[in-house]
Amino acid sequence: MVSKKVIVLSTQIILILLSVLVIAFLISIPYEASLLNVNVPTSASQYSYKISNNTLEIITNATLVNNGIYALSDLSIFISIFTPSGFQIANFYEGYPYQTIVINPHSSYTLPIKIPVNIASILNTNVINEILQDKKIKLNVYASGRYAFNIFSFSLNITQIIPFQLPVQNITIDTSSLLNLSSWVVNSSGIFIPLKVFYVGTISLNNIQILGNVLNESNYNLFNFSSFIPVLNPGSNNVILKLVPSKSAFLELFSHNEKLTINLQILTNLIKLTKSFTYYWKNPISLTVEDLGLTPIVNNKASMFGTFYINNTSDFNIQIKGLLEVYNNSTNSVINQTSIDLTINSNSVTKEQINLILNNIGHGQVITFLFFITYPINLSSPLFKQTFVLP
Repeated sequence: MVSKKVIVLSTQIILILLSVLVIAFLISIPYEASLLNVNVPTSASQYSYKISNNTLEIITNATLVNNGIYALSDLSIFISIFTPSGFQIANFYEGYPYQTIVINPHSSYTLPIKIPVNIASILNTNVINEILQDKKIKLNVYASGRYAFNIFSFSLNITQIIPFQLPVQNITIDTSSLLNLSSWVVNSSGIFIPLKVFYVGTISLNNIQILGNVLNESNYNLFNFSSFIPVLNPGSNNVILKLVPSKSAFLELFSHNEKLTINLQILTNLIKLTKSFTYYWKNPISLTVEDLGLTPIVNNKASMFGTFYINNTSDFNIQIKGLLEVYNNSTNSVINQTSIDLTINSNSVTKEQINLILNNIGHGQVITFLFFITYPINLSSPLFKQTFVLP
């Protein structure tokens, strides 16, 4: 038989071993809780983006590393994004109780992160300008879960400042051709202007609108313009702008110099850019008339004579039509018409002498001489007009 002393000694040894195991287990508890590492990308190149339904989705992966001897279970990860000044932009949650995340000892887990940012909620704030200026964001990660056979819970809270660039950095428009008439395309559908749009970003943008207008010094709206861009890619983009003039716009531009204000808007799902700038328009053409008159009527014929000096200060040729009209005094309708076409070369002064013969005219009839610009834009209002009554 085993003596009582042996039994007592065995029991003591077992209790001591159990005590050592319990103590070792308890000592390992706080040590284990510190062995979860959450690694979030710290390079802007490790983030990608997607835009849909007024939402910008920030996409990346975080790595959860368990360096301990116990499995981590019931994990939940809560990530918040702030501007450097502390304004919360968006947040992301993954894990318990909606998803099951378990990380075995000495292993890692890749956590896909998709953080939705409601674009409308930040458009009217200073968030976008702050991120564009600082090129960084503050990332807060809160993780919690259980370990040591689900007996104990743990949590950790880390904050990182990481480099960050918005997927849309800037959009600019080369407006040099906006009021360069030689670049315009005029047809029966309207007036169209080719422009270049420069876009700095990492993703393509869909459904871009360009809107704007041109005002004179009296704030009278001379032109409206617009363009729709189905897809805007990073880099240089060729765009066609449609111009809608007011009734007197071109007559005003071809009659005197103007200080113009151009208002421009670029609308995207992500940002709204607004710009106003001043443009000093110089009237490209001036006309001086010398010795315009009529010869006496002989056999129902007469001649109109005169000298015109036409100064074209622009970098494009201008075409002009001279029109001589004879009216029926009774009906006030045109009964006779003679025309001449002139091309005024760029940056030149042209001297034109006219001598137009009028047939079948009589005393008391009204004669009108007009000059119209026909290119680069066809003006319905005359650049010059003078009326005579035959004596």
